[in-house]
Amino acid sequence: MSGPRGSWRDQALCLHHDPDLFFPVGEKGPARQQVEQAKRVCFACPVRSQCLDWAVQIGIENGVWGGQDEVERRQARRRRVPSAPQQKI
Repeated sequence: MSGPRGSWRDQALCLHHDPDLFFPVGEKGPARQQVEQAKRVCFACPVRSQCLDWAVQIGIENGVWGGQDEVERRQARRRRVPSAPQQKI
């Protein structure tokens, strides 16, 4: 670990786990269990919020980042992007 001056990524707990854990194949059965296991790692991570913010800002579509899967991040992006004002016709 490189300390407070290093990147938040240097402090991420996922560095100590198999990267495949955070990129399950599929959406049901074992893949769903894998997502839940990855989220448990994320929820214990000291840089979870930085990771999630980065993934949402960059638009990462695959995997578990900051404790959220693809669907959850897509929903978060929609909430963050202000909708265009509607024009009256």
